[in-house]
Amino acid sequence: MKTTDNKPFNIDKVENQLPINGKLPVSKVFPHDIPTVDTMIEDFPDDKRNEEKKTQDTALEPVYFRTFRSRPLLNKQDELELAKQIDESSQNIRGVLAQAIQAVSSLGDGPELHEALHSLTEIRELSGLSAPALNEAKERLSGLSNALPGRGLKSRMIGKRLQELQRKLAENRAQLEQAKEELVQRNLRLVVDIAKRFTGRGLAFLDLIQEGNIGLMRAAERFQYRKGFKFSTYATWWIRQGILRAVADQSRTIRVPVHTTEAWQRMIKVSHCLAQKLGREPSHEEIALALATNPERVHQTMQAFLEPISFDQPNGDGETFLEDCLPDDNAPAPDANVQEEQMRSQLHRLLGFLTPREEQVIRLRFGIDNGKSRTLEEVGKLLNVTRERIRQIEVLALKKLREPTTRAQLAAMC
Repeated sequence: MKTTDNKPFNIDKVENQLPINGKLPVSKVFPHDIPTVDTMIEDFPDDKRNEEKKTQDTALEPVYFRTFRSRPLLNKQDELELAKQIDESSQNIRGVLAQAIQAVSSLGDGPELHEALHSLTEIRELSGLSAPALNEAKERLSGLSNALPGRGLKSRMIGKRLQELQRKLAENRAQLEQAKEELVQRNLRLVVDIAKRFTGRGLAFLDLIQEGNIGLMRAAERFQYRKGFKFSTYATWWIRQGILRAVADQSRTIRVPVHTTEAWQRMIKVSHCLAQKLGREPSHEEIALALATNPERVHQTMQAFLEPISFDQPNGDGETFLEDCLPDDNAPAPDANVQEEQMRSQLHRLLGFLTPREEQVIRLRFGIDNGKSRTLEEVGKLLNVTRERIRQIEVLALKKLREPTTRAQLAAMC
């Protein structure tokens, strides 16, 4: 890829042009063995390629590339002129909003006027004037023109002033949009060159390009040429952030935060380096030592990127599913059921040494049948006797069960 002044364009050197005092965090881990965009575009087959093997995305890629293939990259002078036009139009729009705020402020302090003034002030202070912000500014000015109080001379004068400001806003917005569109269109190759580095991460190539284009448009809104660096340097960070965020949000069934994704990528790179050096897979402790962090964080980050498996996934011969092979943690263990059944059988034999009345009192008193124990008063009401009589029956029954002869007979039965 070459610029219009016949100088080679190397995307790997773009990041080094950022000044030392720049505020943008520019990554320095781009690979250096990536072919140029022109080579990549030439590799795409023509319309005669095999229709049976291409998917919808791959069919659209050459069409998309042809939309900007014939448009050369901006040289330094053209880029500077577009940046100046964007800056000048933005300043003019902010001036229009300031005049509108000043004009409306003289009308009083009603709730509607206060809300409109607050909104216009916020839009004026934005670092980049996006389309939604400009649409809101247009609606606010139009609403103020239609909601002027009274029909006095002052209101009519302010109304005419607001209409004039709306016309100026529309003119400057058209110039701003035209310059931003030209700046974006002439840098679409940069998006393709960056997007191809993120293929194979769960998103289609055209989806990566789309997210990168959104980042490119945001860069065009916020670019300040007075900082002294090229637009491609500034836009690279925005494009990469847009693509990385899309990969983190859309490529996985379970969303993982962007900062966790970046930490995982660093761990994977360190893991590969350690594997080559050690001749084996490194442990979490070794990765944590290389990254100056704790092993627990490495373990948690690695766990976050395990691939989820569906419960409906066929298992083995296909007749069973994964859900059928998972244990039920709420179900009792088989040996516990056997022990419980044995205890019930022994308890039934033990209660056989009591009279029916005594057995009934013991069962109700200690909740042997349903696990719900009752007080002496509750058992007395059920059996229609006094509380004291139930206590006497209980004492007599427990005394029988404690006798050595009862235990001996029970042991002989077991």
